[in-house]
Amino acid sequence: MGGLNAESTLEVTAHQMWRYARGEFSHMYLFERPKTVAGQAASSFFLIPRIFPALVVSLLCLVLHSPTAEGQNLDIGPESVTWSLVDLVQTAVLSHPSVQAQRETLRASEADLRGAWWQYLPSPSIQGERVDGGNLVTMQLTQPLWSGGRLSSGVALAEARVEQSRWSEVQVQYQLADQVVTQYGLLMSAHVGIQIYEAYLHNLRDLERMMRRRVDQGYSAVVDAKLVASRVSQAMGVRTTLFASRASAVGILSQLVGRQIAANDVAEPANSLPNGRWQERRHVLVRMAIQTDPSLRAASVTMDVAKAQTEQAESSLMPNIFARIRRREALGGSSVDDETDFLIGFEFSLSGGWSSVEGVNASVAREAVARSSRQAQLTELTARVTTELEDYRSAAILIEELSINRNTQQEIFDSYTRMFLAGKRSWLDVLNVMREQLEVEKSLADARVRLATSNYRLKLSTGGASWRRD
Repeated sequence: MGGLNAESTLEVTAHQMWRYARGEFSHMYLFERPKTVAGQAASSFFLIPRIFPALVVSLLCLVLHSPTAEGQNLDIGPESVTWSLVDLVQTAVLSHPSVQAQRETLRASEADLRGAWWQYLPSPSIQGERVDGGNLVTMQLTQPLWSGGRLSSGVALAEARVEQSRWSEVQVQYQLADQVVTQYGLLMSAHVGIQIYEAYLHNLRDLERMMRRRVDQGYSAVVDAKLVASRVSQAMGVRTTLFASRASAVGILSQLVGRQIAANDVAEPANSLPNGRWQERRHVLVRMAIQTDPSLRAASVTMDVAKAQTEQAESSLMPNIFARIRRREALGGSSVDDETDFLIGFEFSLSGGWSSVEGVNASVAREAVARSSRQAQLTELTARVTTELEDYRSAAILIEELSINRNTQQEIFDSYTRMFLAGKRSWLDVLNVMREQLEVEKSLADARVRLATSNYRLKLSTGGASWRRD
């Protein structure tokens, strides 16, 4: 029983007790099993004290091994999830508080639009006053007939603000996606770098042990052992810096996605190059970006908002023509007669001095600012797409070159090691080749990260990234 755990011991014990209760172990009986029916009945009566514990233990085993119980026992925390770059971006842009805030702003803008349309309907009012010892109630209904564009400009402004809120939400999502891509790149660069440096340290320690044996045997000088020890110390310092960079990136990513993630849960970039990706000319990609980029669309909607504000400011200089029906009723013994009248009138008013005219000038200036801002966004978008495209292509070329160079460096290192043992190369040459091999590995890993991040940024810029899962 030494190899059994507590659970299996409980199973064996319950099984034995159950067999004992059923009478399968004849040597456990205190007397011979009776042959007659009456004797068996009497024997069954004496078995009750033995059956009851067996039943209890058996039921306990069934409960412990039921699927529900097993699931409850194993429910010690959330399952490990592998996060790809797409998963991180989708989670951030769909659940981040800033996106939720923009959605609430959109709902408020939609409510303002409904309120602007309600302005076309009649406006009821009621007024009560004390006159000649009685109460006088005046009820009226006013219907605007012509407002000089005040109502239509109010609706146009509300519609433009709805579009502005909608594109502001998309713009915030793109900004979050860009932040996630940046932190993903920093995380992967540090995480893969840690793995590379740990392998480098492992090889260095093997060389250090070999050099110590050579020093003890008098084949090498003590300074050679100190040289490799200094390389170990330098590599450990770099690895410590990479650990700090990885922890910082993990913390920021956890805040962006709203969940606690670990570095090992994030998928590394693929080693293979995508075939035929981003072969279009630069101006084709720029044209695609102009059609889909949210910053540019938001700037265009801002121009519409400024134009609607200008129209609204100009309409404030026009009169308002309205129709009004009014009913007056005297209550409580007032001497004023009841009457009903209908009239068509106009109303014209200006704010203090020429402030209304200056308001028009300010709206025209804001419209010009919006046009200039859109032109600046267009210039920035063109430069960004160009940079991302060149970054992607240069990373792809660098990966191909470094992959070949990595194999060459490994062959050089093996050759230098044999030549050192033969006395034809110095110890410093071996360590330098090993460092060059390290630099090639780290550059290759960084190039793969750059390829993944620039590829996704190009998708963002050209409208190829979607927040919905396929």
